[in-house]
Amino acid sequence: MAGRDKELRPGAEYFYGVKPTRFPTVFEALINAFSNHQVSLDLSIILRSRLSSSCGAAFFNSFPRPEDLAGLSPEDFRKLGFSQNRGTAIIELSVGMIRGNLAIESLEKMTAAEIVQYLSKIRGFGRWSAEAEYVLLRDLGRLHIFLGDNEGAQRNPQNFMGLEARPDYEKIKKITSRWQPYASFVNFHYLLVNLKNKIYPL
Repeated sequence: MAGRDKELRPGAEYFYGVKPTRFPTVFEALINAFSNHQVSLDLSIILRSRLSSSCGAAFFNSFPRPEDLAGLSPEDFRKLGFSQNRGTAIIELSVGMIRGNLAIESLEKMTAAEIVQYLSKIRGFGRWSAEAEYVLLRDLGRLHIFLGDNEGAQRNPQNFMGLEARPDYEKIKKITSRWQPYASFVNFHYLLVNLKNKIYPL
C-alpha cells in the first residue's frame, strides 16, 4: 500500500519492520487514556511518571496495580497533577476491578462496538477513549484505529499531505479510509518520521 502512496513510501521504507508498542494490561491502557486526554504529551508522561513513582512497587517504580490506587483519595491524585474528576474516575476504576465489577481484561475478545458500549459505562470515558480509539489501538492492537480527536494525530496528515487546515474528526475519518485496515500504522510512521526529523507534535 505504501509503495503506491508518495506520502507514505519514504517512512515505510526507512522504518521497515517497526511496529507500534502495546501496553501490558488493559488497566494500564485505561489509566493512560485518562492521563493523555486533553493534555500535551509531555504532561501526560510526567503524570504517569509521578503515579508510578508514588504508587508503584518501590523497588521497580512499576506501573501501579488497581489495589495500589483504590485506597487513594481524589486529593491524592490532585497533588500528583490529575484533576479531581480524573482522580475520582481512576479510583472507581480500580475499586471496580478489585471487586470484580469490571472485567476489562475480557475486552480482548470483544468487537469494537462491544468495547464502546462496555467502556461507556465507566466514569470519565468520552469518545476519544470509550469509542475504542485509544484502548483498541494501544492495548488491543487494532491497527485500523486512527486517533481522530487527538491534535497531534490530526496535525500529521495536515503536515504530510499539505492541507491548509488541521482536519477535524470527520475529515480524519475520510482521509484515513484509504489506509484501512492500517490507519494507525500510518500515524505511527508519521510519528517516527517526526522523531527522525526532530519534529514532534505535542
